[in-house]
Amino acid sequence: MIEQYNLNVVKSTIAKIATLHGISEFDIANTHGLIGEENWSLNYKQNNNQENFLQTINDCIKYSLLYRTAQSNNDWLASLSGLMRIGDCLQTLSQTFSFFANDLTIVMKNSRRFSWPEIPDELKWPAEYQTNEPPSHGIIPLNFNLLRADIVRFAALHGIEPAAMRNEYRRIDCPNWQWDYTSEDIHTYFERNLMLFFEGVHLYNRAAKNQDMNAGYNGLIFAMNAAHDVSAFLNRGYHDFSLVILDSNSFTWPEFPANYKLPYHYVVEDR
Repeated sequence: MIEQYNLNVVKSTIAKIATLHGISEFDIANTHGLIGEENWSLNYKQNNNQENFLQTINDCIKYSLLYRTAQSNNDWLASLSGLMRIGDCLQTLSQTFSFFANDLTIVMKNSRRFSWPEIPDELKWPAEYQTNEPPSHGIIPLNFNLLRADIVRFAALHGIEPAAMRNEYRRIDCPNWQWDYTSEDIHTYFERNLMLFFEGVHLYNRAAKNQDMNAGYNGLIFAMNAAHDVSAFLNRGYHDFSLVILDSNSFTWPEFPANYKLPYHYVVEDR
């Protein structure tokens, strides 16, 4: 992965900005989760956000494979276990980017502690700071089109056709699907916002070296907005995976026994 596509770099940038505005490293590290003027969501005592991010992405891929394998074996309990774990992964990822969005919002919006140039009427990416082309293999190895296909495939088993899911998208009178089932490609939307999040912070770091705070400010605004969009996208996915598990009117499952363990032949660590 390209160096700037790294959550640890993003978090260290936020901490650096805070210290430039008179907030000590001790304060930002020790006010995590406290209610107050700066309610930092990220844990600045640790530096493992990137590692946790990649692990959760890999877990999501494994559990999607588990679901498909279990379905081919007509193993409904293992299938349910796979879908539940995919939902848990999406919730964790959504929360991660919600935390980044919150801390970037503190940096950008708390005018009493942080001083920035006047907000421009229209945000534009500065021409002198060109963005990188995304890697040909994508920023992450997970493809959200495939995860959405898991939901579509499972819904079809319960008599809900893809056409119906497209028509029901965000209607209040039927299962409230939150991902977009009218588009062939939702993954490109996710990757575009994820890249904008990383590139916005990278723009700030490049502009700060040139003491160009107007460009740096623009970069952080782009990153903050993109973090909100990424978190919302992941939360919509979490909602849809929860829907197929919890909506008993549309989907039926066998009773889940207490202390259920995945059969040994599924090569996914049970956790």
